Amino acid sequence: MTIFSLEDRSGQIDCVMFNRAYERFYDLLKDGAALVIDGKTEIENAGEDDEKIKFIASKAKTINPKPSSYMMRVRSYSSFHLDAEDMFRESYEDKNGHVLLLFDEAMNEIRELNFKVSEKILAFPNVKEI
Repeated sequence: MTIFSLEDRSGQIDCVMFNRAYERFYDLLKDGAALVIDGKTEIENAGEDDEKIKFIASKAKTINPKPSSYMMRVRSYSSFHLDAEDMFRESYEDKNGHVLLLFDEAMNEIRELNFKVSEKILAFPNVKEI
């Protein structure tokens, strides 16, 4: 079981997710994640005029998850552009994929390629998810 807070523009509510649901959805429960949470509310009477509302979550799903970006270190963007960029496009381009940023070590700057790539590019040791 886990206890966390849900927050939107209208306020905040305590949320409980029991073991079965937590095992299925734990990877989505990250600080700041935009989620749709299904469940039910319960009202606990803590005193005469004191009620506490809590939400018992049973399902979670992400809202428009944004793909992560990848960073690849290259000695020189110029040499990468001349020698390897077309091969990377042919082998790894994926219109719904991830942004690939190149860290040009010679110029000490970051450049974004004009195409997105599949996660298969992570097989290269100089490519990291950011």
